Amino acid sequence: MVEEFRKISPVFFSAFFALAFFFALGPSQSLGPLRPMAVAAIFSFVLCLALSLSRSGNFPQYAFVPRLIFFGLAGCVVGALAASSTRAERLPVSSAVPRAIVSEVTILLTTDPVPWGTSAYRAQGDVLSVGDGAGRRSSARGRIAISLPPEIARAYSPGATRGAATPELISAGSIVTVLGTFEKFKPRTGDVFRVASVLGPSSWATPFARFRARSRLALSRVLYDWGEAGGLLLALISANRDYLEPSTAEGFRRAGLAHVLALSGMHLSLVGLLARSLAGRLGGKKAGTLFALLSMAAFVWFAGASPSLVRALIMAVLSATLAAASLRVDLASIIACSCLIQLLIRPGDATSLAFALSYAAIFGIATVGERLAESFPPCLRNGLGSALAASFAAQIATAPIVAVSLATLTPIGVLSSCAVTPVASLFLVAGSCLAALSMAFGAIRNPCVAVARVLYETISHLVAAFALIPPLPLRTAAATITACVVSTVFAFVFFFASVRIRSRRSFDDRFAGL
Repeated sequence: MVEEFRKISPVFFSAFFALAFFFALGPSQSLGPLRPMAVAAIFSFVLCLALSLSRSGNFPQYAFVPRLIFFGLAGCVVGALAASSTRAERLPVSSAVPRAIVSEVTILLTTDPVPWGTSAYRAQGDVLSVGDGAGRRSSARGRIAISLPPEIARAYSPGATRGAATPELISAGSIVTVLGTFEKFKPRTGDVFRVASVLGPSSWATPFARFRARSRLALSRVLYDWGEAGGLLLALISANRDYLEPSTAEGFRRAGLAHVLALSGMHLSLVGLLARSLAGRLGGKKAGTLFALLSMAAFVWFAGASPSLVRALIMAVLSATLAAASLRVDLASIIACSCLIQLLIRPGDATSLAFALSYAAIFGIATVGERLAESFPPCLRNGLGSALAASFAAQIATAPIVAVSLATLTPIGVLSSCAVTPVASLFLVAGSCLAALSMAFGAIRNPCVAVARVLYETISHLVAAFALIPPLPLRTAAATITACVVSTVFAFVFFFASVRIRSRRSFDDRFAGL
């Protein structure tokens, strides 16, 4: 076991300690006085591990132990910086106007409004200025979330009713002045401003932000006329689920396919592979790689920088950079580096469930999935066997997180992912092309819609069939603990077994595994 343990990249330990420090010192308020104990436990683990390994036979002390300690401490520094940044973002807004009497806020939105519960939308942004009812105004500093009524957030959406006082389109990159009141401050969530109305038209931080918002609006208007097929395609392209049928969303959830609806590395890898294939035939491998990265960055910009998309984009850039430098690095190390980079540039992502599920799934695929794929016969290894191995690995790696956060498990997701994901990918690619043709040539709209509906019905029937097998509810703490322990043991057993396999992936393979 010691021999296998030494083969683990030290960067992995940096990521582990960074996350440990982040949650021990950062946004989690539940640890309280246990935080010093958590820090002491982490350092004790590093020292005990280094001492135990250094005393084992035939162990190169000069190589591994100093690197382990160095990378562990580096991870602690990254985690501390990320925690400090996150806590700073969640401080109350600073201004000359007392927070209690603020009734007007001018904010630069950094995210698009997304549904928050059943009766509101929420968006994040940076405060530029505040004012009160007496006309006093002051510059301000801080990051807040605004809670928007649906009639304001969706004022320009297809099917919505707009009045004369309807504000301009509200989207990421817009600068809006809103009236309302601050909610009671909560350290875990930061400041939230409940919006009652919007003053005047919005302005835009950059022309690109306005172009993006207008493009997303134009796309939603085209797909709105496609009915249920358009609602699913809009969710896959732009993460907008406003027109997705509730029964369809519930079917995806029950079938263990929620990751298909959530924009993730699967969608980004598909964009990268298609772009690389098209550009590679015209300009060669280097041009294909560059065009793939640009296409992936454009997709993230258009769809919105969700934690899983950011993770996949960072991994793609790292893979391309290492390939250009003729450096061969295993996928687990790239995952760990991506985690460290994302913690530094977007520390708030680490507090979301999507971040945890994304990294757990890709790490499971990179370790458990590769090992399982090797056990299949050669005739199945690169097809069905690889898909089954990746699906099982992702399920087993994310099971503890799902069990704790959602109190349910969906074993059928192993099979449903293999059956539905290829069809959903085809629907995404074909639907995007059909939408572009429909926007460019209105005369062929009906044939485009007909083809999209055939693909949608195929997906809908597959999802409905798998959804007949209900998820396993975890109603007691004992059931949750058992699910976590069993899945974790499985994951670690396959992980340490997979360390023996030092397979090298090409750049194309890394795109497919994002």
